[in-house]
Amino acid sequence: MLLNIRVNNKNIQKVPKFRYLGSWITEDLDPNIEIRSRIEQARTAFTNMRTFLSNSSLNLTLRYRFVKCYIYSILLYGVETWTIKANVINRLEAFEMWVFRRLLKIPWTDHTTNVEVLNRMDRERELLPI
Repeated sequence: MLLNIRVNNKNIQKVPKFRYLGSWITEDLDPNIEIRSRIEQARTAFTNMRTFLSNSSLNLTLRYRFVKCYIYSILLYGVETWTIKANVINRLEAFEMWVFRRLLKIPWTDHTTNVEVLNRMDRERELLPI
C-alpha cells in the first residue's frame, strides 16, 4: 500500500534512507549504513587528531583515554538503537584494533597479531567487552 502524504498541497517524496539528528534511518531499519557511517566519522576524527594521538612524548594511557572520550563517543552515538549481529561486532572490533595499531604506530607491513597488539597496549578489548 502506497501512502501519499501531502504538506501544503505538495507530496512528500519517499526515499530509501535519510539522515535524522545525525543518524541514518533506512526504510528496512537496517543499522549497517549507520554503523559504517559512524566508523567512518570516528576514523576521520582520529585522523584529524593524528598529530596529537601519535605523539610519543605523551603517555600512551593519556592518548588512549582521549580516544575513549572523543573518538569512541563519536563511534557509539546511537548504539542503543543498533541490532548487534556478528558482522557489527566484527566491524567494531576491527575499528578498535585499527585504533590500537595507530596509537602504537604499528605499520600494516608488520603483520602483528591482534593478541600481540592487545598485549602491547596492556589491555583487553574494551569497546565491546563480550
